[in-house]
Amino acid sequence: MFRAGRALPTAVTHRGRPVACAGMAAMHEDHGPVAIVLPHLPDRAHSGIDLRHRALVRALGALGDVHVFGVCHRPAPTPPAWTGVRSWTCSSDPTVTPTRLTASGTGWMGQDDGHPSDSWFVPSVAEDLATFVRRTAPRLVVLGGLDLHRYRDAARSTGAPLVLDAANVETDVATAIAELAMDPREVLVRRLVAARTATLEAAVARDVDAVWVCSEHDRRRFAALHPSSAPITVIPNVVDADPDPDPDPTVGIDRDAAPPSPRAPLLLYPGSFAYPPNADAAVWLLDEVLPGVRRHLPTARLALVGADPPAHLLARAGAAPAGAVEVTGLVPDTAPWFVAATVVPVALRAGAGTRLKILEAFAHGVPVVSTPKGWEGLDVEPGVHLLSAATTEELVAAIVDVHRDPEQAARRAQHGREIVERRYKLAGLISALGPAVGR
Repeated sequence: MFRAGRALPTAVTHRGRPVACAGMAAMHEDHGPVAIVLPHLPDRAHSGIDLRHRALVRALGALGDVHVFGVCHRPAPTPPAWTGVRSWTCSSDPTVTPTRLTASGTGWMGQDDGHPSDSWFVPSVAEDLATFVRRTAPRLVVLGGLDLHRYRDAARSTGAPLVLDAANVETDVATAIAELAMDPREVLVRRLVAARTATLEAAVARDVDAVWVCSEHDRRRFAALHPSSAPITVIPNVVDADPDPDPDPTVGIDRDAAPPSPRAPLLLYPGSFAYPPNADAAVWLLDEVLPGVRRHLPTARLALVGADPPAHLLARAGAAPAGAVEVTGLVPDTAPWFVAATVVPVALRAGAGTRLKILEAFAHGVPVVSTPKGWEGLDVEPGVHLLSAATTEELVAAIVDVHRDPEQAARRAQHGREIVERRYKLAGLISALGPAVGR
């Protein structure tokens, strides 16, 4: 339905289907139930992508009925008390675990169109998914990431339109990861992954009915890389809940390793360290940035908080001065770490999408120092919301500045909190999803 007095938008098509334009009103009662297919049921967040998926489910539930399917098995999955969630199910095969699905091996290299994500496809899961889709009869199915591309047929088993939620421009990520590799053999494998990813992402983008990306920057990149893509819409990353104003700052923290006072310099880097850009950032912070900071702030500590720290990262942390570095592994809640932190240094040299760790820091009122790659895609202004730094020397100087000029740091942190309130809360995601689902 269109508002009176406005001209109808020009019709466009994709793969022979009419596609409504952005001016089309999305009426809640018109679009019907939505199904979303994710690697894991999203109530347990291990990474930024998990946080995005959780927010998507909550926002879709605010718009209408949502049915959630997780590829990985979980015994007796119990749905969270989220508005609108009508189905909450996963693979029935107990052998389908994250470890099994991500153990891609090298078999894909022998196939002309092989890709590491082929390991995510399990025929029994496809059968479960097709049954789920037929039972829930969604008007729209959302596929949570390129890794799930081989489930497209099962997701379409009732003919519903299919959306690819592209949390990252995977071609850019794979290309950047290849450049981070040091071993020549690893470089060759990663370059092959990047080339295959570009081909796969272009094919999937053509095949689906719509693509969702998390920023205008990613929309432009996706369109440039894949000009034959389905229509692309920006669906932003958001902070989906207000932080606890007074959480227990000792929860999840080793008391013996905790900073000597609440505001002693504590550099916090949260993330899943199975993701190579996060592991690279952690090594940079450990090897170069923290030693430089400690020359000015001798009691400064670094906390690397998140799942799957690799062995080489643990070894580096173990060689650091006593008490200087803590690597926690997965924690049940990162909020206490943000409460204890005095700065979040986002030392990313690769990646895509938008960084939820920056939005979480803003929401908690923690100053942020970030490389341009780290704040890429976010509606922020360096010097107003955060300090931008591209080299080791610049990162060290900016982190030291945060601690030597706490009033300015607090002012930037307040501006960061304000922009989260304006742009990056669940209400903003709901506003973006409404028209996208309606289309």
